[in-house]
Amino acid sequence: KQWYQRRVRGADVPHVRRGFNPRGGGEVKLNIEPLRILSPVKITERGEITQVIVTVYLCGSLPSSLGERCLHTAEQIIKRRFSATKVPVKARLCKNDEAFGNGWGLRISAETAGGCLLTSCGNGNPKISPERLASDTAERVIKDIDEGGCVDSYMQDQLIILMGLASGVPQVRSGPLPLHTKTAIHLLESLTTAQFTVTKDPNPAPGEQSYVIECRGIALENAYLTQSNSCPNNIA
Repeated sequence: KQWYQRRVRGADVPHVRRGFNPRGGGEVKLNIEPLRILSPVKITERGEITQVIVTVYLCGSLPSSLGERCLHTAEQIIKRRFSATKVPVKARLCKNDEAFGNGWGLRISAETAGGCLLTSCGNGNPKISPERLASDTAERVIKDIDEGGCVDSYMQDQLIILMGLASGVPQVRSGPLPLHTKTAIHLLESLTTAQFTVTKDPNPAPGEQSYVIECRGIALENAYLTQSNSCPNNIA
């Protein structure tokens, strides 16, 4: 949601209500301007981390102590990671959020000077302590940050289909490709004429393992829109 609202012009992703396993029932709306063609995106310059936002959402009749324990642990882990650079860490507990049933979870988002957003989420589970959930979620986003990519490991594969359908040569800088990203590339190349290349960053910062995903897209056009009534630019 946050990534699309930042990057896609005219996009609005209002949150309606949360849903939790196993009952589900969550609802999200997506409002976007019709497009004639996807412009190529280039997300290769991340910049420094400017702030990290830690959010715990607690829904239904669950006790506040559950969210408070999770929030405290996650906040402490993130602050230790950025203690040398003094990156601001904002922590917030959202209670009584509209939801279908009881549930809770954690979202940690790192914002950068280049307008990038790296996020890790975790859903509460009776078999996992709040401290363990906080630790696992924080470590995932720290790993994505340290690898040097401009997008997190979960956003990678969501961008693959958009890159394949776009015009020109989109580029995205990422960390090492997980299996779900490799699968998305394989499917796009199998089903369309899109061609992807993945190149290791020749000049990474110390400790980074970044790659550049590049695609020659198929420039799919929306047959229901003409040049005159479509939005000329869609992805910033």
